[in-house]
Amino acid sequence: MKLDLVMWAKNGAKYLPLTLKRIDAVIPHEVIGDKIFVDDHSVDNSVEIAKDFGWKVFINEKGGIGEGANLAFSKVKTEFFCSFEQDLLLTDCWFEKIFKYLEQPNVAIAQGWRLSTHPTLRKFEEFGLEWFGGEKLCSLDNNIYRTEIIRRLGGFPRNVRYHVDAVLKSRILKAGLKWITDTSVISEHLKPMTIFEYAKRHYYEFSKEIPTLLEDGILVEDEIRKLKPFFQAVKLMFSPAIGLGLTLWKKEPTLLVYYPLIRIMKWKGYVEGKKIINERKSLFSQPSTDGHLHMGLSRKPLTMMYLCSV
Repeated sequence: MKLDLVMWAKNGAKYLPLTLKRIDAVIPHEVIGDKIFVDDHSVDNSVEIAKDFGWKVFINEKGGIGEGANLAFSKVKTEFFCSFEQDLLLTDCWFEKIFKYLEQPNVAIAQGWRLSTHPTLRKFEEFGLEWFGGEKLCSLDNNIYRTEIIRRLGGFPRNVRYHVDAVLKSRILKAGLKWITDTSVISEHLKPMTIFEYAKRHYYEFSKEIPTLLEDGILVEDEIRKLKPFFQAVKLMFSPAIGLGLTLWKKEPTLLVYYPLIRIMKWKGYVEGKKIINERKSLFSQPSTDGHLHMGLSRKPLTMMYLCSV
């Protein structure tokens, strides 16, 4: 049995040698098929590093996670395949523990979890695991997939910029299949950025896409419930008190600032995303010179409208 390995990356040279070396150490050599590396216009030497480690390199001309994932997937030839991020160090037991879940025929994807090396982010992520457990968690950074199922579902979602994992998981659950996240298998997520940089990228930018996902109705109910504006507003309102509670619980003073910060970023992102949708709707609903409303374009999924605007 062979498994193809895929990675879509951008400007990952800082940690790529560590990441790729770790993959080679954790996954038995005899099961590794093709190593497929999709580069998204890197300006560092990511491509050269990938080639040095024996990965076949392809260029993601269109850019974005969805396009990169689908380009990588189009090269997969094995019954199962794995995906990794450019800044993740696999734990020793990852392959042994995760692959066994694919023995169940209704499991489409299985993965472990990861915790950031940044102390504040790690404490917050530990809280998430302790409070919510792993049932609702998903990512695309340390996964094993059943190829035939992903192909049957049309590959990875293309018309989303950030929430590729959430949309893919919704498709899998709607098909009556399983996505398993084993949070006892913890890898290291290398995160050198400041908490403000991370909050802006991971919460503000991601949240700009939320209104389109809610209006398109492409998520399962559990995902929708987490993203609804009412719950986001309540969390924002109580974020100072929650931040204080987290600080006392996890003994990490920076959580007093970090939790309100991410709630502000999520709300700002949501408001900005809503504004983009309304502007696009207004544009596509403008009367033409013949006096008729031309609504044809507005029937497109709003994810397409959102992507056209950013």
